[in-house]
Amino acid sequence: MLRFENPFMLTAVIPLALLATYTHFRLHSRIFPRLLRLANPMTKVVGLQSRKNKRVATLMLKLAVISLVCLAAASPYIEVEKVVAQETEAEFREALQVAGPAVVIVLDVSGSMADTIPGGVKIDAAKSAVKRFLDNLPDNVSVGLIAFDDKIRAVVPISSKKARLVEVLEKLEPGGGTMYTYPLRVALSMLKPYRAFNASSTVVFISDGLPADSGHYDGLLGEMRKLNVSVHTVYIGPGGDAGAAEMKRVASLTGGLSFNVEDADSLINVFEGLARTIARVAVNYKAKVVVTEKVKEKISLVWLFLTLAAAALTSLLYARYRVLGLTV
Repeated sequence: MLRFENPFMLTAVIPLALLATYTHFRLHSRIFPRLLRLANPMTKVVGLQSRKNKRVATLMLKLAVISLVCLAAASPYIEVEKVVAQETEAEFREALQVAGPAVVIVLDVSGSMADTIPGGVKIDAAKSAVKRFLDNLPDNVSVGLIAFDDKIRAVVPISSKKARLVEVLEKLEPGGGTMYTYPLRVALSMLKPYRAFNASSTVVFISDGLPADSGHYDGLLGEMRKLNVSVHTVYIGPGGDAGAAEMKRVASLTGGLSFNVEDADSLINVFEGLARTIARVAVNYKAKVVVTEKVKEKISLVWLFLTLAAAALTSLLYARYRVLGLTV
């Protein structure tokens, strides 16, 4: 729809058109022929070729020029609606309304976690390390828990309520075999919504043995890598055995860090270091958020009406020459 920024300029069309009509016929009937004979004696020989239909044609061209110029002066425009996508970058400490960082702790509670290591029992040392880890995380980091053996033993959804996680953690007891596929699948499903909002998402995976399904979860690890979900692994046991090698492989396939510990103190130190690492990411992580919105854009048509006015003026000048009979 055609609109005008200066619509009051349109009111000038009628008075200017009336003035142009009056002067047009007055000049043609009285003043113009006399002035033309004085200025150009050849008209006495050639003769004025003005005819009624030609006078009307030139008048129409004059009115067209006046109307188009007034329209251009009124600043005409049309509005076009289009969808604009804007990519903005913001630190999460300034964009928590989008989504905060998330961490899923995946804890092996298989039967071997009842074994002892220097400083205590594996499962007890792991619980203490996880609690220390939670204490050192920033408040804006949400945490979930998955406990597994050869099946899923417990799941705490991702939230900022860490007390609920500690409550479930305290009740866990070792037993059963070891399989990684189930906990990795659940962790991925828990973190996908966070990645949809481009939130930093991490898995901290603790285990002490070689899983029975080794290699069957590589597709899950590949999907995590594509989604930028890092899996940091902590292996409790000797560094040279097959279990340690598998945990290192899991971390490398997702771009995560891999740690090997053989005593309770080292386990706590590793988790304190992981908390600091995740805290740095949580504070400084920058998210690219794409926002789409419908906007109305003004397209000026002044140039169009000025071009039409120029064309009409050119036609008028040519017609004037034709009226005078001085063109071939």
